[in-house]
Amino acid sequence: MTGFCNLLILALINMVSAVCNNSLDVRITEEEEVEEVTEDNQVGSEVWNFKLDELKLACGYRFSPHDSELIVHYLLRKILGQQLPVNIIPEIDLYQYDADQLPINGTRAINLAGVDHYNKLINALIAADLPQALEDRYNGWFDPQIIKDYATFAETCFEKFGDSVKHWITLNEPRTFTIQGYDVCLQAPGRCSIVLRLLCRAGNSATEPYIVAHNFLLSHGTVADIYKKKYKAKQGGSLGISFDVMWFEPASNSTEDIEATQRAQDFQLGWFIEPLLFGDYPSSMKTRVGNRLPLFSKSEAALIKGLMNYIKNKSGNIPLFITKNGMNDSNTFTSIKDALKDEKRIKYHNDYLTNLLASIKEDGCNVKGYFVWSLLDNWEWAAGYSSRFGLFFVDYKDKLKRYPKDSVKWFKNFLTST
Repeated sequence: MTGFCNLLILALINMVSAVCNNSLDVRITEEEEVEEVTEDNQVGSEVWNFKLDELKLACGYRFSPHDSELIVHYLLRKILGQQLPVNIIPEIDLYQYDADQLPINGTRAINLAGVDHYNKLINALIAADLPQALEDRYNGWFDPQIIKDYATFAETCFEKFGDSVKHWITLNEPRTFTIQGYDVCLQAPGRCSIVLRLLCRAGNSATEPYIVAHNFLLSHGTVADIYKKKYKAKQGGSLGISFDVMWFEPASNSTEDIEATQRAQDFQLGWFIEPLLFGDYPSSMKTRVGNRLPLFSKSEAALIKGLMNYIKNKSGNIPLFITKNGMNDSNTFTSIKDALKDEKRIKYHNDYLTNLLASIKEDGCNVKGYFVWSLLDNWEWAAGYSSRFGLFFVDYKDKLKRYPKDSVKWFKNFLTST
């Protein structure tokens, strides 16, 4: 997920209990991957809309990202225009959506068309991306000006949508966006060192990812502080951040392998979560990155560190949501009939949920929700339409018709029998 919102608004409409009493089951679909912005809808241009063809040339895209013109399957417009039922699977009524197009022309003026657009969707699907104007003006997330503009955007969302939205995520997968957008040129805005990809026109893979991540963390801290002080009491909501997490195991019991595993975890999850827990980056990062790693001032460290402390002191056990989990099939020439037989996906979710339930019951993990990626086959960023994550098969060659895969039946049975 990229985006100026990545203020993912979790509209918890009628939460469905699943797995056990303290876990919810939901489905997730992100705006950029299912909803295309067109010139006539007035909600504003985004980085991904603007950069697709440029990135195809600059970064050697393999999968024709301009095919995003198909996106989605126009699901959202179908809901609005044809009054389609929101709950495609009756047992599922919680979706994740990003709101990203409220500031207009890179100013602090509010895009009223954008507000109206998302207000219409707020009780159905709620969605994210960086306005192109801010990328043009000061290189977006690379510049600390983004912190102030992001805070303005967030307050607009709180004020306009806070009556309906009670659960907010400030940033979705910030590490993925940082690395792929500013290190290896696999996502917008497509910056990297020239030596890494010969056609990168701008960027520095050795420094920019750390600067962007720093601005992400300060943006999250600023917005979370604003919400806590001005909106939480009157709106009764909650706010968090969504990390993409990988786990590492040492190849052997040797000291070298154990230390390498810890470094990998530090540079993956620790990069973003340790500042929120301890007010600073992991020591291994500071040692290896050196002066390329930005420093937190005392006030900044106190701001971001205080967020997790506040949550922990209030709850005792920080609530966790699995905000995106799924597996993909390659988009091969398999017939639709065979593509609907997704036993591998069923096994994946069954095994994951079984172990998740064990962690809740046996270890007391405070897991509150599980978002399955994804409701529909989608445009998967740099991979285009070459992979399929959806519970529903989308026929891109026949008017985007949708067919439930066997995993839909499995989830329906799972939800009704739990």
